[in-house]
Amino acid sequence: LGYRADKRAQEFKLGRPLTVGVTVPDLTNPFFSEVLKGLAAAARAGGYRLLIGESGEDPAEELRLVEELVDHSGALVLCSSRLNRAGLEKALALPVPVVCINRTVKNAGVVAIDYRAASRILLEHLTGLGHRRILYVGGPATSWSDGERRRTLRRTARSLDVTLDEIE
Repeated sequence: LGYRADKRAQEFKLGRPLTVGVTVPDLTNPFFSEVLKGLAAAARAGGYRLLIGESGEDPAEELRLVEELVDHSGALVLCSSRLNRAGLEKALALPVPVVCINRTVKNAGVVAIDYRAASRILLEHLTGLGHRRILYVGGPATSWSDGERRRTLRRTARSLDVTLDEIE
């Protein structure tokens, strides 16, 4: 007969939305498509769906998305957030749980790589192979993970007496 259940009514009965809002800085980056694939599978398994917003690497746009997504979501996932400290504090003050992927943040769930350890191990491995000059191709200036890698590579390069060249 073409009947369709009213999702909003179901969510009202449950007392929470069955949608998870997700922000990503760049949908063309293959890292985020893999993250979204995993998030979508987990959401489906739990009876949830994703609502995805792309910020175009713009922190102001990301904050606008966060404030909009919270109206339609029971939780937020911020992938590689470009928000500054004040923006993150605004996001964490919203009335939904927040998980940050690829960025460590107090008072939020976090899924992150230990970029400090990984960068140190990488540089030690390369110098162990005899390399004395390393080129780092960096990411966006607003990227938390890029900052973590850069700082650690610089510090480790100095301690190993290695030349570290950097390009954007």
